[in-house]
Amino acid sequence: MLPGKGDITIAHKTINLAGELSTAEKAVAGCIIEHVNRKDGRCDPGIDRIAMLTGLHRRTVIRAVDRLDQLHFIEKERHGSRSLRNSYLPNWPLFREREADWRRRFNGDPTEAPRSNGDTAPVPRVPPDRCQTSPAASDSPVTQTSSGNLPKEPSADIVAQGAGHRSPADGGLKRLGGRRFTGRASTTPSSEAARTAAEKRWSSDLHNRYVGDADAYALIIDAIDTAMQEAATTAEMRKRGSGLPTIL
Repeated sequence: MLPGKGDITIAHKTINLAGELSTAEKAVAGCIIEHVNRKDGRCDPGIDRIAMLTGLHRRTVIRAVDRLDQLHFIEKERHGSRSLRNSYLPNWPLFREREADWRRRFNGDPTEAPRSNGDTAPVPRVPPDRCQTSPAASDSPVTQTSSGNLPKEPSADIVAQGAGHRSPADGGLKRLGGRRFTGRASTTPSSEAARTAAEKRWSSDLHNRYVGDADAYALIIDAIDTAMQEAATTAEMRKRGSGLPTIL
């Protein structure tokens, strides 16, 4: 199942607001979301890679993945190969529902109560793939690699600097209200992929600039409307790095 427009940032916002998730579970969920291939929906990061990016023990990652699966935030399926690598399918419908619930409560609907994951049906199973990974065994700390081995794009799953520090890094980027785009972008797959990548870039730039100031970050996110979002994405498509200045 491919993510729709804005689904990536909606997922990050939902994860960040999920009170039932621990800091480690939010970090693992955000990391998995960032590994979704926008073109084919494939998502199969290895346990070692998730552990390296989040700075968590491998067994902590495994436990977090199991709980995310139990709560239906993601659907996990183990590949049939000897590598025992997992495929993951984020529950996009759940993220959209919970973001909509949050938006109604945020806008002052006193009758709207938070949804529990028990109100949603399990997502479809992920088709097996042929990727390889290493088996999950050790509980020893993961050694961080040099920055040259990390992704070039800023990742929304940056681990929070403290368990009590409420920052966007706890669960990745917040979403811009769950609104649909209304621009004139082409509906061809290549154009959609380019727009999604552009939105991700300026959203990551915004996240990275305010990662240490959650209050300012929240104020900016809530102030962004559909027109501003569309303008930032269009500017970013024209010139890399131009999206964020359009917002600010």
